[in-house]
Amino acid sequence: MDKVRVIDISYAQQNVDFQAVKASGVKAVIIRTGYLGKTDTRFSAHMEGAIAAGLDIGVYTYIMADNTAQAALEARQTINRIDRYRGKITYPVYCDMENGKYYDESKYNDSTRTDVIEVFCNTVKAAGYYPAVYINPSWLEHWTEKERILKNYDIWLAAWTQSADIPTRYNYGQKMWQWGTETIKGINGHVDSNFCYVDYPAVIRKAGMNYLSDRYLVTARKEVSAGEISITADRLKSLGFEVKTKLL
Repeated sequence: MDKVRVIDISYAQQNVDFQAVKASGVKAVIIRTGYLGKTDTRFSAHMEGAIAAGLDIGVYTYIMADNTAQAALEARQTINRIDRYRGKITYPVYCDMENGKYYDESKYNDSTRTDVIEVFCNTVKAAGYYPAVYINPSWLEHWTEKERILKNYDIWLAAWTQSADIPTRYNYGQKMWQWGTETIKGINGHVDSNFCYVDYPAVIRKAGMNYLSDRYLVTARKEVSAGEISITADRLKSLGFEVKTKLL
């Protein structure tokens, strides 16, 4: 498939005109849900605006967990924020670990940092959502157990070249690449910009995640005489309908 233009936004982007964003060629938006139990101040407005514009939507949470118990809590808080938008989130739920506190090696190591990411993602998955990881090459190589992450989760790689025309030199099999920032119609100032290389709505729907579905419930009603009940019921059953009769 052709690469898809994606932006990611947070409280830093105010009064976004999502119709103008879409008209500029952006197909999807990744929206920050919040951090440390606090919902991003623009989360609801961004979600409603992106839905109304018909954009594909993913979300991310900037995690601050010190341990796996807190990671599970932050995942549940994320789930609580997004559950009201079931069926509307067509991109992954991303775990974003990049806070400077994690550099303190007296408190964290590669294994414990990866444990936090893993528990967050697995809690998200257990709730029916498709998890993935936002990360940069330095964090993958020096601050986490890289193979555990690459084996289990899709990667949204932050590796800025500051030009959409200059490819990154890193290849971790990333499904999405954040290349830098740009200005686009509908947003004041610069915004983080990305290319996605997979059809996430199709991938996630096929995986049965994010409460997306291609299945619909069809009901039928027909008034018949007593003598027609049996033949009508048999015809409907042959089409896979569950049949119930009711005296009018």
